[in-house]
Amino acid sequence: MGADETRYVPVKPILGTTDSVETDIPIVVPQGDLALDEYLGKGLQAGEEELPDGPGSSAASSLPQFDADAMAQLEGMGFPPVRCQKALLATGNSGAEAAMEWLFGHMEDPGKRTPVRVRNETECNARHR
Repeated sequence: MGADETRYVPVKPILGTTDSVETDIPIVVPQGDLALDEYLGKGLQAGEEELPDGPGSSAASSLPQFDADAMAQLEGMGFPPVRCQKALLATGNSGAEAAMEWLFGHMEDPGKRTPVRVRNETECNARHR
């Protein structure tokens, strides 16, 4: 293992976790060529079904359902809709009180105005390569 190189890759926490600090994960990378050809996609295979591209398959329609009453209560307190959605996601959509506690505990979080976005499987796999 002396010829291998250890690299540290910064990993951000997943939305909905309470950890707000990046963590470096050590990954041992072997020297020389790294063959990943066996992992390349080969298109639609026998027995597989193509996913629909219709209006019901857009990212907006795949957003989680948020508790409408909780959203209304939180927005009524002056919290922006994006922050309300993030708080409800982080608390498992368990109501306005839990979301409000989460919001007060995460007032300084970076990206607090970034819209909630659901990643598709391809994007998730690309991030973890």
